Amino acid sequence: LNSEQALVKDKRVATAFLCNSGAFGGTGGLDKNTAGKPAGIIYGREGMERPNAEADYANAKGPAWISMMHKDGVEMGHGSGPWEGADAVCAWMRWQIGGDSTIRKDFLENGGKYNNNGIWQTQFKNW
Repeated sequence: LNSEQALVKDKRVATAFLCNSGAFGGTGGLDKNTAGKPAGIIYGREGMERPNAEADYANAKGPAWISMMHKDGVEMGHGSGPWEGADAVCAWMRWQIGGDSTIRKDFLENGGKYNNNGIWQTQFKNW
């Protein structure tokens, strides 16, 4: 939630990646003016944060990417983001902050590493 609020309130913040997060009650800042700043969201299917993360994505006005992590036979809940999602977080920051535009395809193109591939069940909008 702090990353989300920083994206909204601090002009120095260029992007946010929310791991197993979301505003309580789905009332987070992504529905406010983020001046087109992109946000990424990951969460585990069984995670207690799921409704909040999904509501934040639904309310997002700027570029947004969300992925529910799921693997048959494995409980992926609260905490899966930092564990199984660390690779995605690093890739997002390399793309968004480091300027490595080749990573874009991993999130937004068919067959991308984090786009409906393996544990990633993905949606995105406003790109």
